[in-house]
Amino acid sequence: MKTLSLTKRTAMIKAGKAVFFKHGFACASMDVIAREANVSKATIYKHFHDKHELFKAIIDEHWVKLAEVSSIDENNTKSPKSVLTEAGLSILNFLLKPETMNFFRLLVSESERFPTLNDSILKNTKPPITYNLCCYLAKQHERKLLKIIDPVIAAKDFLGLLKENAFWHVMIGVAKKPSLAERERAVKHAVDVFLGFYGV
Repeated sequence: MKTLSLTKRTAMIKAGKAVFFKHGFACASMDVIAREANVSKATIYKHFHDKHELFKAIIDEHWVKLAEVSSIDENNTKSPKSVLTEAGLSILNFLLKPETMNFFRLLVSESERFPTLNDSILKNTKPPITYNLCCYLAKQHERKLLKIIDPVIAAKDFLGLLKENAFWHVMIGVAKKPSLAERERAVKHAVDVFLGFYGV
């Protein structure tokens, strides 16, 4: 029974995501989402109190995926350059997926509708995304492989370098998705600049 309930919840989140991406929050209908998920409207309200709650569930699910992609083993014995290059490319590839782009655009367009949305993003997404990176950087400081005074600031610096050169321009529609070679160059640049400042 629990498996069936979980399957229905997954279907509703998937349907909700498709409808929100296509119509935006204001025009998204719970009736349409129910049809897309092949469940009754009553079933949706059994899992989600309202459209806002379903939207938040979609946000939470997406951030979990990004947190998984950005995970770095703090005990990885490869060189920081190798580890950050591998992690950077994984993160950038995830950010440049069409679904992720649609997700960010939806967040931007709906931020005024949810006064606490930005706080929710900061509290529920930034820490999980940067946590493992912070732990890794702190460990490299202990090993005297990097000079990391503040792991949180350093993690934000690295992620910022990644996104500034290869994500934001694509997200706002003024540039095309970079090729694999262009992504690799962007990651190499981010890693080189980061290590140029934080390297020993």
